[in-house]
Amino acid sequence: MKSHYKNLFNYNHWANDLCLQGLENAVSPPPKTLSLFSHTLSAQLIWLNRISDLPIAPFPIWEEYNLRELRSMVEEGTERWLKFIDNYPNDNFGEVINYINTKGNKYNSSVLDIITHIINHGTYHRGQIALLMRQSELNPAVTDYIVHQRNI
Repeated sequence: MKSHYKNLFNYNHWANDLCLQGLENAVSPPPKTLSLFSHTLSAQLIWLNRISDLPIAPFPIWEEYNLRELRSMVEEGTERWLKFIDNYPNDNFGEVINYINTKGNKYNSSVLDIITHIINHGTYHRGQIALLMRQSELNPAVTDYIVHQRNI
């Protein structure tokens, strides 16, 4: 299972990197794209901090970051998630964690479900960014999972 999740986070990094390159290459990124990408990367770090029992405050969920900060978040998020997976004590990721979401509600979820959510959440918001770029007559990166798999 660890190799599967590492593959998903490597895909996530590849897709985030391509999305960010598209934003970096745009003379003026379309409105809302930086906010959506900032949200996506903040969420990845927030969830990792929740699982690791670390404060989530350093990553406001709807803070808008600049391109340089986003580049750093892409790299940090991937590095930290891959390290977390490597060091996870078992292979099934079934441990359930208790947490309070950003609205103050209490929940519990398995690490497996959180990892699945993180990957899907990133794909969802990168799709929104691609749509906004197309609407601005820009060509967004193709970040489909299967494209990643064909190129590894």
